[in-house]
Amino acid sequence: MKANRHLIISRLPALALALLLLLGSVGCSTTRRLGEGQVLYTGVSKFSVSTPGDSVRLPGDLKGQLEKIINVKPNNPLISPYVRTTFPLGLWVYNNWNDSAKGLKGWLYRKLVAQPVLISDVRPEVRVRMLESALDDAGFFNSSATYTVTPDKRNPRKARISYNVHTGEPYLIDSIIYLGDVDHPAGLFIDSIARKNKYLEPGSIFSIDSLEAVRVDFANRLRNRGFYFFRPEYIEFLADSTIHPGAIALKLTLASNLPELAKRQWRTGRIHTLLNRRSTRNPGYPDTLETSKGLLTVMRPQHIRPNMITSAISFRQNKLFSVRDMDRTQTRLSRLGIFQSVEIQPIPADTASGHSLLDVFITCRYDRPMSASLEINATSKSNSYLGPGLIFSLHHNNLFGGGEKLTLSLNGTRVGGAGQQAEQGEHVGVAGLVHRLAVQLNGKGMCRTVAQAVFQLENSAARHGTDKRQIHERTS
Repeated sequence: MKANRHLIISRLPALALALLLLLGSVGCSTTRRLGEGQVLYTGVSKFSVSTPGDSVRLPGDLKGQLEKIINVKPNNPLISPYVRTTFPLGLWVYNNWNDSAKGLKGWLYRKLVAQPVLISDVRPEVRVRMLESALDDAGFFNSSATYTVTPDKRNPRKARISYNVHTGEPYLIDSIIYLGDVDHPAGLFIDSIARKNKYLEPGSIFSIDSLEAVRVDFANRLRNRGFYFFRPEYIEFLADSTIHPGAIALKLTLASNLPELAKRQWRTGRIHTLLNRRSTRNPGYPDTLETSKGLLTVMRPQHIRPNMITSAISFRQNKLFSVRDMDRTQTRLSRLGIFQSVEIQPIPADTASGHSLLDVFITCRYDRPMSASLEINATSKSNSYLGPGLIFSLHHNNLFGGGEKLTLSLNGTRVGGAGQQAEQGEHVGVAGLVHRLAVQLNGKGMCRTVAQAVFQLENSAARHGTDKRQIHERTS
């Protein structure tokens, strides 16, 4: 305790000096080091959006997108970009401290300094173009955005920015032309789901973001119905605003470069699962097993239960290939906690034969089967005893080949009296050893404590070497 007091007292002059330096900076300028023509950006003073009439309202997500465009944080923001804190400490340090200072002041400079945010960094002329582009994408054509830089009355080297947005009338979808007659399954499926889509109806506001979301949704549905090679960019929307002023005629079509593989509906062919050892120098020898989920090849002498692997595979032979099954398989195999990596690769079996089958190759590589951890801590008791503690843990991730997890922990502490007088007898300490064996089966969170033993020894010279032993055993 005395050593700690001396340490604190010895540091008081340095701490007081640092505090005085900070307090001395309060009245200093925040623009003294700015170059010629540079203006400090102090935030946005106003952001207004006006529409042609009360009946025109911006969607909530669009307004949030516009606010995000103009949200550039000034120095020391409180509510960005409108309100700043009162004390711009980082700017004070930047403008009034020497950047080549050494010692405590140099350390404080590096920790507290903040580079000034300038009007030229914000680039308001670019941001108004971004605002207009976002409005065009949302269907509010003929919109305009402007900005105004307002210098500070007391310091013209500081300025705030105001943004004003005037939207046009939103363009609505007045007609939609669907795919109609197509000669492949992918086109038929797209046409059927497009006619049921709630956005692709007359009266909806034309929005590029909404059309992009429709394309992604259509592609995901197709990929879960066997059309594995289909991508969102294969769907195109053609918009024409010249037929009816202020309205959009929309046509759904497919890309001209649509590949033949994307038109076909695929089923799951053969399933091959390969379990590689972690070591590439000693890969082992292959052992191939026939299972209900295809061929399983284990690189021996690795020990594994085949049913644990097959239960994690969602693919079924001759079933429509689904990306959802692929994601589920990868997630389940990863959750076993025994693999370092899991890769799934579908490959067309034989495109020339006319059979649309995808062979699935699953490759897993084992992680380290065992790991150890060491923790060092401090232990204190209500009787002022304190001392170091040590926890050593050993983990096994695949004990019996079924994903069982074994955890063995060893906890040791040595606790001695603090501040005791020598003539009263020095407490040698309390030593405790805890052995814990926990087994988690199949990664399902079932944990069982097999045995736990606690051994305590207290020896005090004042008590003439009296020993006390307590042994507790618990099985649960």
